[in-house]
Amino acid sequence: MIEFMHEGGWGMWATLLFFLVGAGLAVVRRNEDGVQWAVSGAIAVIASGLLGMSTGLYMTVAHAAGNPETLGVGIRESVNNTVFAAFLSLLLAVVGVALSWRGARLADAAKA
Repeated sequence: MIEFMHEGGWGMWATLLFFLVGAGLAVVRRNEDGVQWAVSGAIAVIASGLLGMSTGLYMTVAHAAGNPETLGVGIRESVNNTVFAAFLSLLLAVVGVALSWRGARLADAAKA
């Protein structure tokens, strides 16, 4: 896992930070607007992953032109950002669904 993070570069750490902030705020504010924080966090995670992949691809193409082996490795390492972001955004989606389900159950309990 650490090598996966290292290969992806700085964008992986930014993506992880956005995930931790989004998930933390969603859980802390679960009674008010936790679902919105989970969704916002997922959007930030996806944007961060795409930014990390884009900058990685830019650097790969700029420095590996004419060397197909290096180009292939650079592309693989850059795509790590998107894979990581997709995984973390799915986790945030699960948090959002769980908070929504919890809110619906609390609302039903309040009506009864």
